[in-house]
Amino acid sequence: MKRSQREERIRDVKYSGASKAVWGAEHQVGGQAPISWPLLSGGNLRPLLALLSGGNLRPSLDLLRSGAFHAVDKALDLPFTLLYDPKSRPAMAFMIYGASGYTGRLASEHAKNLRLDCILAGRTEMEVMATASLLKLPYRVFDLTDFSTIDSALQGVKVLLNCAGPFFRTAEPLMGACIRNGVDYLDIAAELDSFILLEKYDKKAREAGVMLLPGCGSSVAMLGCLAAHATAKVTNPVSIDIALRVSGTFSRGSATSAAENIVGCLQRSNDVLVQQDVENMLTFDFHDGNGEADCFPMTLPDLVTVSRSTGIRNIRTYVYVSDDALPTVDSPNTSNGPSVDHREQNPYHAAAVVTDVDGITQRSVLHTVNGYTFTSTASVEAAKRVLEGIRRPGFQTPVEVFGESFVTEIAGTVME
Repeated sequence: MKRSQREERIRDVKYSGASKAVWGAEHQVGGQAPISWPLLSGGNLRPLLALLSGGNLRPSLDLLRSGAFHAVDKALDLPFTLLYDPKSRPAMAFMIYGASGYTGRLASEHAKNLRLDCILAGRTEMEVMATASLLKLPYRVFDLTDFSTIDSALQGVKVLLNCAGPFFRTAEPLMGACIRNGVDYLDIAAELDSFILLEKYDKKAREAGVMLLPGCGSSVAMLGCLAAHATAKVTNPVSIDIALRVSGTFSRGSATSAAENIVGCLQRSNDVLVQQDVENMLTFDFHDGNGEADCFPMTLPDLVTVSRSTGIRNIRTYVYVSDDALPTVDSPNTSNGPSVDHREQNPYHAAAVVTDVDGITQRSVLHTVNGYTFTSTASVEAAKRVLEGIRRPGFQTPVEVFGESFVTEIAGTVME
C-alpha cells in the first residue's frame, strides 16, 4: 500500500472516543521514513493496528499527551505513546489550565457536558492525566517558568480558562502568553492583586486584539451583575456597599490562595484605593430568611471591577461567613473540596446598597448556588460565549461583556 493511500484510510477510521480533537503523531512503517497521521483521541485502537501493515508497526511515538492512553494500554502489547502536534488542529480549542484542582475538575466536567472542544492542562502530569482519563479528554502538561514552553502549549487554543491559583503567581505568565499568541484569557480569580495587574496589561491586550476577562465565574461575576442591577435603580449613584454571604466549607486551594494574598483591608474612596478600618462592620439583609447580618469589611476585586463597570467612585466590600470564621490551610473545615450534597445545602447570597447624590438608597439582593458550583458553571458558560464570538479586546468584566442577565442564566440564581 502506498503511503498516501494508507494515510487516507487512516483518516477514514472511526473511533468511539468522546473528544473531537484531532491528534498528530509520527510513526515508522516497514522501515520507511516517519510520516504524520491524524488520530481521534480515545476509543479502541485495534482498527488502527489492523490498518498499519498487518501489525508490522515499529513504534517511534515519544510522549503521552492524549486521553487515548488507557485505550492504548488495553489494546496494544507494544510500548506505545502519543505525541501531540499542536499545529495539526485549527485554533478553535478551549483550554482549562489547573484542570486537576477542585474547581478545575468541576469546570472540566461542565465543559465535557457541554461538548466543548476542550483540552485539559496543568503542571502535574499524573494529576492532569487522571482527570483527562476519567473525562476522556485530551490534555497537555506544562509549567509556567518558560515562555517558549507556554507559547508552544497554547498553539491551537482560542480561549484559555485559568483555574490554577494562587493567581498572583499564575495570571501574569499565562496572560502574557495569551497576548503573544492571540488567545483570549479568562480566569476565576478573586484576588485583588491579579486584577490590578490586568489593568496594566489592558493596552497591550487591546493592541493584540485579545480579551482579558478575570473573575468570569467568581464573586466578580455575581457582584458585578448585582451592582449593575442595583445601580440601574438610581439616577446619580455616588457610592455602593456590597456584601457576599459565604456558606459551607472551602477547598484547600481556596484557603491557600487567600492565605498568600493578604493585601490589607481596602475600600475605594473618591476613585482611589485606601485603607479601611477592619472594625467598620456593616449590617445587611440578604433576604434569605435569616434576618440582618453583621458583615465585616474585606478586600474584594470588585473594588476594581465594579468601578470599571458602573463608574462609581466610592465602593466598600463586605463578607459574612457562616460559622463565624474563614478557614486556614490547616483548619479542620478545609478539605480538597466540599461534596455535592454539601454544596447543595450551602447556597450563597449577596446584597448591594446604592446611595445617590441626594442620600437616597436603593437595595438589591442576589440568591445563587454554592460558590464552587457557580464558579465552575459560570466560568465555562463564559468561555462558551467567548468561543461563539461574544468578546471585546482588552481588560473587561463579565457584566460589561455579557450583561447583568448573565448571572441569572446560571441555574438557581435570581436577583431582586
